[in-house]
Amino acid sequence: MVFGASLMGMAEDNDGLIWIGTDNGLIAFDPDSDRVVKSYTESNRIGQVQRITVDSSQNVWFNSIGGYWCWLRNRDKVIQFKCSQGLPYNDGGMLYTTSDGSVYAGGNGAVVRFYPKRLMNYSIVSETKIIEAFVNDSLMLFGRNASGEKKLILEPRENNLQVNFDVTNYDQLDNNLYFYQLQPGQTEWRQIENGKLSFNNLAPGDYILSVRGGNKLTGGFTNTDVLIFSIKPHWFQSWWFVLLCALCLCAVIYYIVMRRIRNIRKEASFRQKIAETEMMALRSQMNPHFIFNSLNGIEYFILQNQKRNASVYLNKFASLIRIILSNSRKDVVPFAEDMQTIRLYLDLELLRFNHNFRYVTDIDQPLLDADYAVLPLLIQPFVENAIIHGFAYSDRKDLQLKISALLRGEYIIYTIEDNGVGRKKSADYNSLNKPNHISMGLQITQQRISIFNEQHLANSMMHIEDLYDDNHQPCGTRVTVKIKTI
Repeated sequence: MVFGASLMGMAEDNDGLIWIGTDNGLIAFDPDSDRVVKSYTESNRIGQVQRITVDSSQNVWFNSIGGYWCWLRNRDKVIQFKCSQGLPYNDGGMLYTTSDGSVYAGGNGAVVRFYPKRLMNYSIVSETKIIEAFVNDSLMLFGRNASGEKKLILEPRENNLQVNFDVTNYDQLDNNLYFYQLQPGQTEWRQIENGKLSFNNLAPGDYILSVRGGNKLTGGFTNTDVLIFSIKPHWFQSWWFVLLCALCLCAVIYYIVMRRIRNIRKEASFRQKIAETEMMALRSQMNPHFIFNSLNGIEYFILQNQKRNASVYLNKFASLIRIILSNSRKDVVPFAEDMQTIRLYLDLELLRFNHNFRYVTDIDQPLLDADYAVLPLLIQPFVENAIIHGFAYSDRKDLQLKISALLRGEYIIYTIEDNGVGRKKSADYNSLNKPNHISMGLQITQQRISIFNEQHLANSMMHIEDLYDDNHQPCGTRVTVKIKTI
């Protein structure tokens, strides 16, 4: 939705929302979530909003070239006070809420005073009545049934009916609403512009026409008035007509079933779009986390004045950023390209940790030769955990990270194994050194795998295993990830 480039008026309510006037309506901006949470254009009738104020009930008042407006908080509805109702034309003057709760608006040669509290307590007592009916352009006289309801009996050819009804409320006529319901065949109320109804070529049968009024300002409804009428069938409606009706019924059932099937397919397509959107959101959480850790490494070498290492680190980081940006709009990437990204990340971490560990990879050659596609950076959180949590607290001189990727049928089996301190000891260190740290990488990866399974009807999974030496002491961690190939 386009709101234009200009920001005219601005006001803040008690919830912290900032209401902003634009070239095309009113918007509410939430600073906490940094997004627009509400927008109102009233089918482009509002136009350019000039001034805004918030009253004591937290209703939002604003003016525009279209008149004076108010957003009612308790009904989440925008109402308009038009110049045609006797108000002076709006010239973009002031709009101000006083201490007594009144709202003053500057008009052309006048000041308008609004009473919000009266508006909140505004109520209307009105009645809806069916006034007259015409059949084939001839006025009909109503009969009455035993319950006192209006009644008409029509001949077979009298199947063009016009009914006029009225809402007896003359206070702000623009706020009157008109509704009708014709049974059988219509289960919900339909709104029309005025109280004039026209039904053409009605089939023989018994009908109940119900009408009622409503009010835009209060949101309430009036009483319901009813007209019961019957159209007599033609004499020639015999067995073949019954057969035709049966065929028509079958056609209706077929239509309903096909419509339901289309709706199911549409819902399935919608769920898939939701899953794709969730996947994109998860990747957006992953990549900034990944980049942040790499930037820490560059910062370390700069602070240590290690120019050569900083240059090497920066070149590798540039290559890494280029790949990440290239993959930012992709759901899947080639396997070989994803492994290159993982190796770049590992090279960056080797430089940052002064080569105090080594890594080896074991990749099935068919995975590199063929066009297999995988989720980007799926195993990166496990590689990161092995380095950051497994190796960082270890005194061993032979720290090693093994990464393997094997093709088994239609699945790729990743294995990430380290000989670090293990999960339990790492958790103990973290509880002392980083008590408020919450790791999101593994949780995000699990969510990505779950969404991937729903999209591709797969049985992908991950498993984390703690490793122990002969003395039953922790000696590392092994992570196995099984993901379906695409």
